[in-house]
Amino acid sequence: MKYVPVVLLILIASPIVAQNITVPSGQPVTLQDIMIETTDQANDYRFRFLTPDIAGSDVLQNIDMLEGDMVHLCQEFALPQIAQGGDVAGRVIISFADRATEFGVATPDATQVFESYSIENDTCIWEAF
Repeated sequence: MKYVPVVLLILIASPIVAQNITVPSGQPVTLQDIMIETTDQANDYRFRFLTPDIAGSDVLQNIDMLEGDMVHLCQEFALPQIAQGGDVAGRVIISFADRATEFGVATPDATQVFESYSIENDTCIWEAF
């Protein structure tokens, strides 16, 4: 697997300054980064979001709320960003963390949640692990 930071996509699709993103639950969400895993068929995109309210709160107890926010971000944020960059995704991974983390580095103090979605007909379909 090869992950490539997507600086160009971010520059094209959104301001560099962190922006608050609206989600159904109303919790504060900002984009940390976007990464691409190149594959033979279609690129897999990883959208990493900062969601400070998931640490030490009832948010983790409300799986329906988290899932609603994550599928919303996949459908309404990630897919338009990818399309604007001129690409088609095979899969989108949405991750939440209560603090900025380095990808691939264990951060035991961080609260993190992620979901994976396959993309069919411009629709995010949850993949059970």
